[in-house]
Amino acid sequence: MAFFENRVQKDLFGETVVADTTEEFILPDYMPEIGRVLRLCSTLLPDEPYLGTEGAEFSGRIEYRLLYSDGEGRLTEAPLEGRYRYRAGAEGGECAFTEEVLEGVSLRPTAPRKLSVRARVVARPHVMKTEALGVSPEALMPEQVCEVIRREQSVVRTLPVFVPSLRSEGQFTLEEEDARDLALVSASASVLPERAEAHDGYVSVYGKLVCLCVLKKEGETPFTRSYSLPFEEELTASNACAGDLVTVRGACPSPTVTLEEAGGGMLLSIDTEYSLSCLLHRNESTSLLCDLYAHGASYSLSRKSVVGESLLGAYTGNFTVSGELPLPADFASEGRVLIPSFTVKESTPLVDGGRAVVEGVLGVSLLALGADACDRTELSMPIRLELPLGCSLCDGDRILCALSPVGGTVSASGGNVRLSTELSVSATAKRPFSASIPVAAVKGEYTPLPEGTLLAYYPTEEDSLFSIGKRYGVPLALLAKQNGIPDAGDAEWENPKLLDGYSYLLIG
Repeated sequence: MAFFENRVQKDLFGETVVADTTEEFILPDYMPEIGRVLRLCSTLLPDEPYLGTEGAEFSGRIEYRLLYSDGEGRLTEAPLEGRYRYRAGAEGGECAFTEEVLEGVSLRPTAPRKLSVRARVVARPHVMKTEALGVSPEALMPEQVCEVIRREQSVVRTLPVFVPSLRSEGQFTLEEEDARDLALVSASASVLPERAEAHDGYVSVYGKLVCLCVLKKEGETPFTRSYSLPFEEELTASNACAGDLVTVRGACPSPTVTLEEAGGGMLLSIDTEYSLSCLLHRNESTSLLCDLYAHGASYSLSRKSVVGESLLGAYTGNFTVSGELPLPADFASEGRVLIPSFTVKESTPLVDGGRAVVEGVLGVSLLALGADACDRTELSMPIRLELPLGCSLCDGDRILCALSPVGGTVSASGGNVRLSTELSVSATAKRPFSASIPVAAVKGEYTPLPEGTLLAYYPTEEDSLFSIGKRYGVPLALLAKQNGIPDAGDAEWENPKLLDGYSYLLIG
């Protein structure tokens, strides 16, 4: 019976892995000495996972962007690059993917041009293997005529698609700026996926790269400009099928930004690489063998518990979140450009009234840059998102959600500041299930009814057609026919309500 030989995906590794890194950096001699550290931003740039005989190995780069001022107040950004690596020791995996966040980034200057950076990568790696779920009746009771109860079950299957190197570029004109004396202080970029669709053999991903540039003229207050580079990518994926649900995450290092004179203004060119990591999610139907018996024979069944999940919904997109927060009394913002940097401090997905909701807190590092001085403060902004997963949820359903702030705006009024950022969101909802399936059968003693015997059996509330037939070794079709019970099929054999109205059954 081939329907008991479905192959489903199993996660061989379900633990959380923590990788601590410490990097020592020495700035080149042509860069100014570090006077005051203003901001340290960090980005995870993962490599493609490696599957070996001893398990899966995950690695990648950590890009740091250090913004500092020297003793004379000049602003400088230094790009720094570290590495991280960890292993998920599970043999026999066929594919692997991971969920990673960067926590606890700290910096300590140890010399005028030397510093030490510590960071912690918290990851939940997944090593996937395809294996048979369930067992066939023939494997348990060879050469026997069996009556079986089976259960149809949807099981989620997840397949990774990773494209490490894509490219985007664009040009923008700064017509209102005098080309002379204009210099780039800082440049950063983030990936904002907006929509993803699966097709047979490929995945379409739509979104934009958001680039933030800090520009400055000598002796003047810096100013910021934000630029969007839209992208449409078709990623080859031989295992993709139309109808698969897709979640996407992206990563982007610092872009290369150049300034050139163009007529009476300035031409700003952006060139950057980025990567996209997609997960394809689909439900696959499988049949679980729940119970069986052989006519005229008795077997004791050994069982094992099977646990898994079914996919309910998935979402890739973005939200604009905003909030108004009070500024510290000693924070000077008037006459200065404000530059926010957002991180996710807390995020908790939960089910609220059948809806998927994420509650959390964004950390905001707010920088105020002036012509000759700067200030910095740390703020916390609460958020609440309702995810459009397109499904109704119940208590016990599991929501997995990854948030990534992209870009941001800020405006100060009085003693308050209004903040806004876009959140890149990748989320899935899954429903757990469990079943008990037979894995072995041992033949025992059995005495069927003597030939010619007719037994009147009075069913209880717990009895079903299947339990009665199994007790006396009678084929279900014959038992139903003898008692005028409609043939409801094996889906109803173990349903006690099928016997409603029958005060007794004739067996034999």
